[in-house]
Amino acid sequence: KVSSGRVVIQWAAPADGETFTYTIYRDGVPYAQTEDPNFVDTSVDPQTYYYYAVTATGSDGTLASSNQLLVAVPSESGALPTAPPPAPPADPGRY
Repeated sequence: KVSSGRVVIQWAAPADGETFTYTIYRDGVPYAQTEDPNFVDTSVDPQTYYYYAVTATGSDGTLASSNQLLVAVPSESGALPTAPPPAPPADPGRY
C-alpha cells in the first residue's frame, strides 16, 4: 500500500512458525529490521520513487532475499513522480 507520506510492505510469514529477522533495504541500503512480516515506512517524501527489498535471516542463519519492489509515492493531490532512478544492485544479501 502506498499513500502520500507512507509505504506499507507486507510478506508471508513462514507457515511453520519459525522466527525470522527481516532486514528492509531502501534504495540498496539497510534501512530497518523487524521480526514482523510487515513494515511501515513513514519517512518518505511525496512524488518520490523508492526501491525496497527484504532479506529474511532464520535462527539457524539461513538467508533468503526478496525481489526489489519499486514504489512511487504520490503527492497529496495524487500526482506521481516523473522518472524512476536507476535500480540499486539486485542482491540485497551483498549490501
